[in-house]
Amino acid sequence: MNLLTVFVVSLSSLAYEILLARFFSISQWNHLSFMVISIVLFGFACSGTVICLLEQRWEGWVRRLSRGPAQAVIIIMFAAAVVGSLLAVGQIPLDYFRLPLERIQLLYLLFSFVSISLPFFFSGLLIALAFSNRPESSGWIYFATMSGSAAGALLPLPLLPLLSEGRLIVLCALLPLLLCPGLLLAARGLDRAAGVVPPVKPGSWSRALFLPGLVLLLASGILLLVIRGGDLLQTQASPYKLLAQVLQFPDSRVTDTANSLRGRLDLVESPYLRFAPGLSLKYQQLLPERELLIKDADALTVLYDLNDRAALEFVRYTHAYAAYVLLAEPSEAEVLIVQQEGGLALPAAVFSSVKKIVLLVDHPGISEAAVNKYSSNRLVVVSPSARSYLAGSRARYHLIQVEHWGPSLA
Repeated sequence: MNLLTVFVVSLSSLAYEILLARFFSISQWNHLSFMVISIVLFGFACSGTVICLLEQRWEGWVRRLSRGPAQAVIIIMFAAAVVGSLLAVGQIPLDYFRLPLERIQLLYLLFSFVSISLPFFFSGLLIALAFSNRPESSGWIYFATMSGSAAGALLPLPLLPLLSEGRLIVLCALLPLLLCPGLLLAARGLDRAAGVVPPVKPGSWSRALFLPGLVLLLASGILLLVIRGGDLLQTQASPYKLLAQVLQFPDSRVTDTANSLRGRLDLVESPYLRFAPGLSLKYQQLLPERELLIKDADALTVLYDLNDRAALEFVRYTHAYAAYVLLAEPSEAEVLIVQQEGGLALPAAVFSSVKKIVLLVDHPGISEAAVNKYSSNRLVVVSPSARSYLAGSRARYHLIQVEHWGPSLA
């Protein structure tokens, strides 16, 4: 039972770690998501330290904590810590920009750090107990924790498009709870085999059913939270991000959302959000209809109706079109567009009537939307990373246009 416990807990904790990175990417920014790694290591380190201190101060505690009922209690605490940390981090008014101005933000930061590290403390405790209790099986325990971690790393890949980050985190908390009845029954069977089980006395059945009832109650509560959690499980974007600012305008709303490990993609309707950087003041007509795609609540991609050539007249009045004016023969040119954000390079290439357009977008949802928006044999959409594509491609282009309106163009 120890190997199965180590496998499932490793799976659940690693999946939670990956989903936390996605949570921070949306609620704050991508660079803060790497803070999750230090939090995980802190939680694991604390668990090992506590075991060493317990065994030095009170001999025999490691053996007691390795018993089935004790492991079931630790698993319950792990599940409660996962859900509690998710709710705490989602509701705490932590604002990193106010840290130099408001001392209360330091307490919010400390509470967030501790609450997130608690699940990894309990999962690390279970894994460390397995190594301490069965050192002769350390190879198999290591295999169980590594294989469980590998499975946990893959778990969000098929499930994240179906569930939100919050609901999938709760699912990760539920998985280890399935082991608790087996741990209790296995411990009772060992006690009976050793002849240490006392005879049944009045009231003993209620005590025996207390822990399974607690597990069932906790699982039912979490399940209800998944079904009727509402805004409690929704990942709220930072008020400094584009999506949060756009939704403050009237008649602005999110019409569709697609989730994946590559990022959350929101399709937004808003009459107030326009994108035409470098547009000359000489252009006095209305901008054409467009679709607004916002990745991780901040990175904007705009898709215009590329089949309507008359509507694309505005691109001639932008800086992006200057490169196509300099082409000797645009109708014979092959163009590569490396697009991370924005969306002006593609209509400029289409309006100039180049021979071939290769659009390089690293998000499969954006590339699929581009293909659906503009169907033509002139356009080829590829979606690997820009570096891997450029390193592996031997094609030559008359023009390579890089469009990235984020902070790290390089």
